[in-house]
Amino acid sequence: MTRRSTLRRADKFVSALLQSAAVAAIAAGLGAVLPATQARADCVPNPATASGQIVTCSGIAAAGITANAGVNNVTVNVLNNATVFDNGVVAIGLNNRNTVNNQGTINTQGVFGIAAGNNNTITNFNEILVGATAAGIFVGNRNIVTNIGDITVDVAGAGIVGVDANTVSNSGTINLNSGGIAIEFLGNRNIVTNSGAITGADATAGIQSLGTGATITNNGTIVLGFANPSPSVGVIMNDRSTLTNNNLIQVGEGSEGV
Repeated sequence: MTRRSTLRRADKFVSALLQSAAVAAIAAGLGAVLPATQARADCVPNPATASGQIVTCSGIAAAGITANAGVNNVTVNVLNNATVFDNGVVAIGLNNRNTVNNQGTINTQGVFGIAAGNNNTITNFNEILVGATAAGIFVGNRNIVTNIGDITVDVAGAGIVGVDANTVSNSGTINLNSGGIAIEFLGNRNIVTNSGAITGADATAGIQSLGTGATITNNGTIVLGFANPSPSVGVIMNDRSTLTNNNLIQVGEGSEGV
């Protein structure tokens, strides 16, 4: 088994994301390219039209919540028992310096569950359901992402994806179907701590850093399936990166822990 074979599998997912117009506009602000969400009483206000607004989602939000171009510093609260679905692209689409608190359910069969630019704080207290080839949380640079709840990822999807200098912590659960990736970094100088449980089917990856200078700490468990045909890999990292493993990394036949 070689790391290159695993990266080839992962790159299929990365390429699909990078070809998306929404991801191409991360640096400029997602509001300029995401489809507008029709105003609905289940997320108020929607879309966010002014910086500093507080958006509250209750009940069933069938077409997601977005912020207009240039609108930042928005707080989105998804309440207990609320469900936010995607609008074909994203369930919650924001720009920079925002806060998201999910105590309900975010369900995407589109491209993203939560997509945000830079300097955001995103916390999942409850549940994110991620469709095939989608990403549960996708962020740009210098974000703080915390999963305390559950993220369930379908075939070839990803739980959490970031670009540069993000801080990600998982003390909940991330469950992967075949070919999925729990936590993935596309850029450099990212920090991740897993104190929860990452479980995967065949050909999955627990924590993957495609850039350099990552700091990875595993205090929890990473338990993945067998090779099919690509191997499962517990942790993948590149140059000038460090891994501290204080607990369990376990993979199936034909796969590799690190």
